[in-house]
This record gives sequence, structure tokens and C-alpha cells, in this order.
Amino acid sequence: MVAALFAWHPLHVESVAWISERKDVLSTFFLFAALLAYISYARLPSVLRYSKVMFLFALSLMSKQMTVTAPFLLLLLDFWPLGRVDSRRASSSQLQGTSAAINTNSKRVRFRWPS
Repeated sequence: MVAALFAWHPLHVESVAWISERKDVLSTFFLFAALLAYISYARLPSVLRYSKVMFLFALSLMSKQMTVTAPFLLLLLDFWPLGRVDSRRASSSQLQGTSAAINTNSKRVRFRWPS
């Protein structure tokens, strides 16, 4: 019974219970909102969608500086699951000394979830 109660207990109870720890909740909320906005931008690129991503990222950074790693998360999203960077073309172009090739076959990007 104790194990079941522990499983339902939040991991960071201080973030939920105390007003002084709300920065964790705020930064996480803005980070996830920025990630969702980036997925929206990747599907259909526009300046407005990109500015929304940057605005939410800035709000996340203002909440807590720990979210400085968000650009690396966006790069990981580009590799998988968005598949915006073709690793075969990127590795061959890096050997030739050019920049990484981005898959521009279509304007809309589809998710490729594993089966």
C-alpha cells in the first residue's frame, strides 16, 4: 500500500505546494509550450510561428535559466521524430566540408513514429 501511495505522489512536491518553487513549474510549462510551437513551426514554417517559439523560449529562460539546453532539444527533435535532417546526406556533406543538408523535399513535415 505504501508503494502504491508513493507511486501516486508527485516527484517534486515542493514545486506544487510552495509558491517559492513555482519557477520550476513555469519554466517547464513554457519549455513544453515552446517545443509544441516548434513542432507546429516544423510542419508549416513561417516567421510568426518561429517568433512564437522564440518568445516562449525567452519566457522559459526568464523563469529559470536551466532551460538554456532547449536549443539542443530542438535539434534532437529535428533528427527524430521530425526527420528534418537526413543523416546520410549530412554525413557526406560534412566530409566534403559543406554544411549539413536539410531535407527540403516537401513543405510539410510528417512525424515518423516507430512501429
